[in-house]
Amino acid sequence: METNLGVFVAVHSQVGLHYLHFVNEEESALRNVQDFYGKYDIQKGEMSPELKSKLFSHKGLKLLPLGTDFQLRVWQKLTSIPSGEKRSYKQLALELGDKKAVRAVGTAIGANPIAYLIPCHRVIQSSGKLAGFRWGLERKNALLNLERLSLHTASHVI
Repeated sequence: METNLGVFVAVHSQVGLHYLHFVNEEESALRNVQDFYGKYDIQKGEMSPELKSKLFSHKGLKLLPLGTDFQLRVWQKLTSIPSGEKRSYKQLALELGDKKAVRAVGTAIGANPIAYLIPCHRVIQSSGKLAGFRWGLERKNALLNLERLSLHTASHVI
């Protein structure tokens, strides 16, 4: 699916969304999906208008990422970060109850299978620097700026 943020590839079933990644190269994106979901029958097709609407409205779409219990806890915590806000890896580790789990939190964030909707782009270094985004720091910065702009614009509408 083409968007203002680039091309996405998604894996969706009757029960929910399992995978959403930015695509830099179509062939490698399809290989990545097959590697991740190899035992399933993956069919290439167009995204329905209903699914597109749900992706960008964030309403009525059940997120069902596959991961370990720890990864699922980290990803759930990411969804609680409000749009336009950021957290450090250290803050997330503390919020998860283990201040020593900073590296494990980073690894779990790096394995996030649902880009944008599980907002790993909202996680930064404790120093405030952007770091560690699978789809590039330029895209991470664009996502953060888009959220800030959306919040700023919404707060000034009469």
